[in-house]
Amino acid sequence: MSFRKRTVSPKTRLHVARVAVTVLASILLVRLWYLQCLYGDYYRDKSENNRIRTIRTLAPRGSMYDRDGRVLVRNRPSYTISLLREDAKDPEEVVREVARVVGKDPEKVLETFLQDKTSRRFEPKAILRDVSLEELAKVKAQIFRYPSVLVESVPTRAYPYGETASQLFGYIREINKVQLDQFEDSGYQLGDM
Repeated sequence: MSFRKRTVSPKTRLHVARVAVTVLASILLVRLWYLQCLYGDYYRDKSENNRIRTIRTLAPRGSMYDRDGRVLVRNRPSYTISLLREDAKDPEEVVREVARVVGKDPEKVLETFLQDKTSRRFEPKAILRDVSLEELAKVKAQIFRYPSVLVESVPTRAYPYGETASQLFGYIREINKVQLDQFEDSGYQLGDM
């Protein structure tokens, strides 16, 4: 028995290669059409909501002790309920709802919220500051209803011997416009402490 080698002509090989390239290019074009035309809005929305968000946090200040080791000034946790406005469909209604959940007057809370024009749309904006643990628990129990609401822990100074010690040890406050202009090269922003 003899086996003959079967040879394929170069013309046939070229034809097969053209068909393969045409099929692969057609598959690629159909896939691109599918992604762009049929699901373009879906993927655009996914990409807009999938980005890095920088959230600034305050560093805790150190405690101060007297010569016998008693605490004169320390930090305590303070909780701020904030809203990411870009994630909320109706920010004003979310603020009203959060106020109702904690038992505060929704219109007063909204008025205070709207007065603060310092934060940008993609940064958290405070709804309520220094809330009690009871109010915090009420909001945390309902937070699944408000995905744009954040609870932030902010270190706050506590003076065990009364607020008069703040004059002795110093205090901080939010930067004002004059200070912001004076220290513009230092990286301060409105809302910084």
